[in-house]
Amino acid sequence: MNLKQSIQTANWPTESGVYKCVQLEIDCNPYLRIGDEPKTEETRSFHKLIFKYALEEFDIREYETLPTFPGASSHLRPLQKPKPEGERYKLVGTGRIEVDVNKKLVLGYGSSQSYPDILFNQSHLDEVLELEQEWKRAAL
Repeated sequence: MNLKQSIQTANWPTESGVYKCVQLEIDCNPYLRIGDEPKTEETRSFHKLIFKYALEEFDIREYETLPTFPGASSHLRPLQKPKPEGERYKLVGTGRIEVDVNKKLVLGYGSSQSYPDILFNQSHLDEVLELEQEWKRAAL
């Protein structure tokens, strides 16, 4: 079994709700990673962490980083976020995804504070839904 066969295209949540998400291309394949939305402020998912954990899931552990906030000290690792593009990967979308697990419907929109220039990518969602055919795009 190769890596592509063993890793899900999307990590769909088990409860309906609105979640932060990142959209990636890894080794030229589309992936959607959905964060665990907060029960409390302390456990909140951040786009930069969802992205970092997604890279680790694909055994991408070395990548260039950027400061989380302009002017942040580059020697402070917790303030770093992965660069949006690397040798095997590209961050193609960020934002939120509304999920109805009973009807298997999704609706994506928005962006993130961590990567404000990378908006939710509707065509990437279409690519993911082609591979995850039990899920459909919700009508607006």
